[in-house]
Amino acid sequence: MNSSGASTTSSTESSTASGGTSTASSTESSVTSSGSSTSASTESSTASGGTSTPVNTGSNTTSGRTSIATQTGPSVTSSGSITTSSTESSTASNTTSVASNTGSSVTSSGTSIAANTASSATPGGSSTHSPTGTHMTSHRVGTSATTPVNEMIPSGSLKPWEIFLITLVSVVVAVGFFAGLFFCVVSACLICWKVYGEGVAGT
Repeated sequence: MNSSGASTTSSTESSTASGGTSTASSTESSVTSSGSSTSASTESSTASGGTSTPVNTGSNTTSGRTSIATQTGPSVTSSGSITTSSTESSTASNTTSVASNTGSSVTSSGTSIAANTASSATPGGSSTHSPTGTHMTSHRVGTSATTPVNEMIPSGSLKPWEIFLITLVSVVVAVGFFAGLFFCVVSACLICWKVYGEGVAGT
């Protein structure tokens, strides 16, 4: 346990730091108050008023600052920012949550960005998901991409009446083009003949 200082532990059961920095590797739990906590292969990591960066953690809780977790079980953030990858669940309050391959992502009054998520609920924030199963957003903007829904895929074949209509329009356009071209050529020839005839008659 460390107060107003720094704590660096490796393969520990628990690491607690108050008002300082805690760095733990392969720890069971890591708790930080008003400081920074960085842990790898941790079971749980809790930070209050500081920064927590766990890797391969079981659960991660941060209050008032930033939490970045990779392959974590659950991750909870209050009034801070949380970025998780391959997470089981991610919960953020009044903050920003970015999750990839998560089981569920919940954000209150913030932003949630998740990819390959099973379910995501965002009250009062913004949520952007890719390959999402369930997506809920209230009071803000929600964008869901590649959601498994029943979509009509247009077939590449045309109906007979469509083929007939296209052919008819093509023929009309071609006839009009050649008729206009013929009219222009005839008019030009008549003008030239008239000018040439007047010139010959004048001489």
